[in-house]
Amino acid sequence: MSAANDSSRQITSGAKEYADNILATLQKSLEKTLKEIEQDRKQLKIRRVEYFSTLFAILWIILYFCSMKMRSFYEEKMMKKIY
Repeated sequence: MSAANDSSRQITSGAKEYADNILATLQKSLEKTLKEIEQDRKQLKIRRVEYFSTLFAILWIILYFCSMKMRSFYEEKMMKKIY
């Protein structure tokens, strides 16, 4: 009976150790995956800022040239009225 109890304890201990090893491996894998996700999100934020900065610059240039074109058009119209 004592041998059976010892064997049972060893099996239980081995199973717990095995489960702990599996959980440790899973934890390391999840931590690595989480780190990669965080890095990817940071890169997306950086790219989003770069994208919006570029978009803003392009829109500013477009608005500038449109305002210059309108100014030129308005000046031509005013010149025709004067002469």
